[in-house]
Amino acid sequence: SSFMSSAFRVDLKENENEYIIEADLPGIKKDAIDISYENNYLTISAKRDDTVEDKKENYVRRERHYGEFNRSFYIDNIDDNKINAAFKDGVLSISIPKLNKGIEYKKKIDIN
Repeated sequence: SSFMSSAFRVDLKENENEYIIEADLPGIKKDAIDISYENNYLTISAKRDDTVEDKKENYVRRERHYGEFNRSFYIDNIDDNKINAAFKDGVLSISIPKLNKGIEYKKKIDIN
């Protein structure tokens, strides 16, 4: 299946102190990932640009696979100055501290 047709897997977890978002981004480079928070929406976007070269005796076949995707999550009651993100072994982890502690399930998750 092509990269664009398979949306990347994202888990949103929550404990009393923070939200934790984990996204599987295999084959993506760290500098191709962008995370932003605006108007209570946390958005993860990533670009993938693969060039495959197949050199034969008398010609070069080049294929480019380009994809871009993003996912947005509505999350309020957070300290957006202390959002922390790490990317390791193809997994992006974002920890988002809550302003007011405690668990409240008011979140809306958009599926793009």
